[in-house]
Amino acid sequence: MSVSQALEALKRKDFAAARNFMAEEDLSAFSFQHFLIKGLSELALEEWADACQTFTEATKRFPDYALFWLNRGIAEENLKQIDAAIVSQEKCLALNPLQVEACGNLSNLYRVKGRFAEAEAMARRALAGVAIKADALNCLGLALDKQGEFDEARASFMQAHMIAPQNPAFLANHANLEMETFNFEEAWKLFAAARAIEDKPVFRHDEGLARLLSGDFKRGFELFEARLEMPNMLRLIA
Repeated sequence: MSVSQALEALKRKDFAAARNFMAEEDLSAFSFQHFLIKGLSELALEEWADACQTFTEATKRFPDYALFWLNRGIAEENLKQIDAAIVSQEKCLALNPLQVEACGNLSNLYRVKGRFAEAEAMARRALAGVAIKADALNCLGLALDKQGEFDEARASFMQAHMIAPQNPAFLANHANLEMETFNFEEAWKLFAAARAIEDKPVFRHDEGLARLLSGDFKRGFELFEARLEMPNMLRLIA
């Protein structure tokens, strides 16, 4: 009975209820459906350690099920276990070469490790599949930016924004590129557009840094204080 109730809770996005229904079940008797409901609920609730434990156990029981490796990697990435996350995402792709979400995840993970050419290759692989094109273009733009391919990176961010104009991350990443190439006036416009969609602390932090670099110290220090609202100082990646 708990599985059907958990599925209904998952459909209505009551993730806490779905997770709690699964807690009533015997873990040793879990089917792949049990693991998927429990793990997806924990990911949605950002209970990264629990999700990692769930999907790690799932990959032990069902080692050939690519989706479990994909979600295990997502949990590991959010726990900052980057090397482990890379292994999980690579395992997912080995099992299902058409899993383009894993390509996008690996693009970001490789970039974090400084493997920029591999990050670019994975983003292009995602674009060749059936992925949400905007996300893949964003990954490609970030990888190209890190390699100094600014014109192509700029074009990728612009294409991503055209496909998904309500995603502020694409605008903010483009703004950061303009900051790196000292096109400050264009950066201000892009940061303003991103913040008009969602005023995230990371956008204010990055704009503050850009303004400090441009010599606008008053406004720069005001915006840079957003660092106090950020859980870490990682640059926006998605």
